[in-house]
Amino acid sequence: MRNLFAVLIALICLAGMPPTAHAAKPAKAIKESKEYLVLMPLRVAEEDQNLQGQMQSALVEGLQQKYKVFWGEEVENKARQIFHKENLKHECNEERCLQGIAEAFQSELLATAIITKQDGGYFLSLTIQNLYDHVVIFTKSLPCKGCTAFEVIDKLKELGGTAAPTTAVATAPAFEEPQPKRNQNYPDAVLWAEAQKGNTVEDYQVYLDTYPKGKYAPFAKARIKKLNEAAQAAAEQQEHQSWDTAQQENSEDSYGLYLKGYPAGRFARLAKVRSDKLKNDVGAKEESDLWKKADSSNDQAAVEGYLNRYPSGRYIAAASAKLKAIREEAAKGPAMVRIPGKNYEMGKYDVTQKEWRDIMGASPSKFTSCGDTCPVETVSWNDVQEFIQKLNAKTGKKYRLPNEGEWEYACYGGSQTEYCGGNDLDAVAWHGAMFGSGNSNGTTHPVGQKQANGYGLYDMSGNVWQWMENLYDSSRPDYGRALRGGSWGSGTGRLRATLRYDDISTSRGNYYDIGFRLARTLP
Repeated sequence: MRNLFAVLIALICLAGMPPTAHAAKPAKAIKESKEYLVLMPLRVAEEDQNLQGQMQSALVEGLQQKYKVFWGEEVENKARQIFHKENLKHECNEERCLQGIAEAFQSELLATAIITKQDGGYFLSLTIQNLYDHVVIFTKSLPCKGCTAFEVIDKLKELGGTAAPTTAVATAPAFEEPQPKRNQNYPDAVLWAEAQKGNTVEDYQVYLDTYPKGKYAPFAKARIKKLNEAAQAAAEQQEHQSWDTAQQENSEDSYGLYLKGYPAGRFARLAKVRSDKLKNDVGAKEESDLWKKADSSNDQAAVEGYLNRYPSGRYIAAASAKLKAIREEAAKGPAMVRIPGKNYEMGKYDVTQKEWRDIMGASPSKFTSCGDTCPVETVSWNDVQEFIQKLNAKTGKKYRLPNEGEWEYACYGGSQTEYCGGNDLDAVAWHGAMFGSGNSNGTTHPVGQKQANGYGLYDMSGNVWQWMENLYDSSRPDYGRALRGGSWGSGTGRLRATLRYDDISTSRGNYYDIGFRLARTLP
C-alpha cells in the first residue's frame, strides 16, 4: 500500500502534470441505489500516455455496472488538494489522505488500477478497498500477453465489469498508526468503530448526536440513508407481494388479509373497494367457488359444467384453455408401442386409475392412495368393454383387448425368458405379497417403475392381472375369459410368461388385482 501511495503522489502531485482530458463524472446515469466508488487516476506506461483517457473510460464503463463511479478531473483535483495539504504538514499520513479523497465524494470505497507493460504485453490489476472498514472487497489481476494498447482497452472494460464485491478480506489499515495516537487525533474513532459493528440507523444516529461535525459524520449520514432506503424498499416489496397474492386469490379473505397488514397501504382503497364488491356479489362468489373446484379437479365434465353455467364468466378464458388442453390430451389416448414385425400395437403400460377416471368418471380401485399413475384394478371384463367403447368414441380410434397370442409374443420382447422382460423377477415385476415374500408390500405400484422388456413394455409380469379378449377355452365358455401376467400378490409360478389363468366376465376379482392393458390393430 505504501508503494501505491508513492505512485499516486507521483501521478497527481508532480508539478505541471496535466489532468485527464475528458469527463469528470460518469456519462451514464446510475441509480442511486448503487454504492459510491472513487476511482484513483490510472497508472500507465509512458508510451501509452496518449491512451490513458480511453483506458480509464473503458474501466469506468465496466465499473458503472455495479457502482456510481467518481473519476477523472474532479478526483485528480481533489487528490491534489489533499496531498498538498498533507505535504505542508511535513508528514504524509497515507490513510488520512485516501480517506479524505473518499470522504469528499461521500464514498467508503476507493479503487486503484495499474497497467504495467512488460515482456511484449501488459499486466492489469484492480483493487477496491473499503477504507473505513479496512477490508479489500475486490482484487483481481489480469495478464494480457501479446496485447496491444488498444486490446488493453477492451480488457479493462471486462475487468471493471467483474468487480462485484466478494467476501471481504480484512486488511491492516493503510497507515498502521498505533491506536492511542489515532484516538488522540480522532476522538470520535472509537464510537464510530462501535457504530459500524452495530450497523443500524440508531447506532449511526448516536454517533451523529455525539459528534455532529465528526470526521465520520458524512459516512454516518450516508449509511443511515442507505439503511432507511433498504428498509423502505423491503417494506414496499413485502407489501407488493401481499397485494399480488390478494389479487391472485381475488377473495374477501385475501383482500381482508392485505388490509389487516397494510391499513394505510398503497393499495388499501382499492382492496376495500374490491372486498366490498365481492362481499355484495353472491353470484361472483358462487362462480369463483365453482371454477376453483373445476380447475383443481382437472375433470372435463367439471370444466364443461362451469362453461355451461357461466358462458360469459370471469374465468372463461382460463376454462376454455383448460378444456382444450384436457380434450387434446384425451384425444391422444394411452401410450402405445408398435410390436416389431406385427400389425398391432400394445399399451406401453397397464391402464391407469387416471385414464380410467377420465373416461368413466370414477375409479373402482381399492388402492386409490397409490395415485393416478397406478394401474386401475377391481374391474371386470365387462367393465373393460364399456371403457373401451367410450374411449373409442372419444378418440375416434379402435382400441381393444389383446388376445393371448398377441400378448405372449409381446411379453417376450424378442427373447425367450422365464418372465416378461427377463429372468430376474424382482427386476421386472411387483409380486409375491400373498405368499409372504416378494417385493410389492401388499399393494399395486405406479406403472413403469420396473425394467421394461425388449419392446419397451412395462409391467407385463406382476402388478395386476391383465384381461385377454379371448375365452380361456373356446369349447368351454363357462370357464370365462383368459388372464395373463400375474399380480402384486402372485407367487413365482403364476408370473411366468407361459402361465394362463381365467375368470368369468363379470368377476372383478377377490383380491383387488385384476386390471388390463390395451391393444390396437394398425391400419
